[in-house]
Amino acid sequence: MLNKVIVQGRLCKDPEAKQTTGGVSVSRFELAVERDRKDKDGKKKTDFFPVVCYYGTADLVNKYCSKGDMVNVSGLLQTRRWDGNDGKKNSITEIIAKEVYFLTKKKDGNQNQETDNSGFIPVDDDTDLPF
Repeated sequence: MLNKVIVQGRLCKDPEAKQTTGGVSVSRFELAVERDRKDKDGKKKTDFFPVVCYYGTADLVNKYCSKGDMVNVSGLLQTRRWDGNDGKKNSITEIIAKEVYFLTKKKDGNQNQETDNSGFIPVDDDTDLPF
């Protein structure tokens, strides 16, 4: 059997950082993913997917991602079911992220220069080198 999903989109809001009682880092966020096709009015529709990350992936997402950032997420789909306090049965289908690739360049707060996800700072010539 195969359960794999790959989506690319933008974070709808800053990730929600939590920790389990066992000390495992958790990050939750919603990803806005634009559909490939346009509707009859010529507009693209957007789907919103809940994403959950654990362990080191959660730590990195919590540290480096924020609302509006573009990410690529690969993982699996999981449905959880529970009984609510009102007696109703509830369920949610989430993407459990195994890999998250950051696609938005960030500004480095100390040097005001763009960095890529590897942490390298692009330099124009030898005069920008720190040594």
